[in-house]
Amino acid sequence: MRHIFLPTLFIAIGLMSSCKCEPSFENNIDNAMDSLYADNSISFEAEANEGEYVDEEVETETLIEEIYGEQWEFCDCVVKNDSINKVVEGAGDDADYDAIFARMEVIDQHCKGMLTTPNTTPEERDRHERRVSKCLRDAR
Repeated sequence: MRHIFLPTLFIAIGLMSSCKCEPSFENNIDNAMDSLYADNSISFEAEANEGEYVDEEVETETLIEEIYGEQWEFCDCVVKNDSINKVVEGAGDDADYDAIFARMEVIDQHCKGMLTTPNTTPEERDRHERRVSKCLRDAR
């Protein structure tokens, strides 16, 4: 047993110490942020006017619209996401998944603003859930 354990241990230590790469996830985030700042088509008014008050929600919404185009209203996104989910669930084996996923991409492109909705605390999650339920109830 000892004859197998020691060589395996030495090989593992050697492999771990020879790896000189950095985590790629952190590099990808840094590269994405650098490319956003380097993009001349996006203006960051918050950086230009450091002394002025900037509403983060409005600034985020403006940035999302500059990158992804016109955004739909919250309830429209909820209803459309719900309907596409029902189509996916009810689709048979012969369903045209390419068309379904193409529509999902269009919906995703116009609903990026939904991703910025705060939902970290239980109160925010409850508020979001009530808002989604209201949208679905009003759509019927």
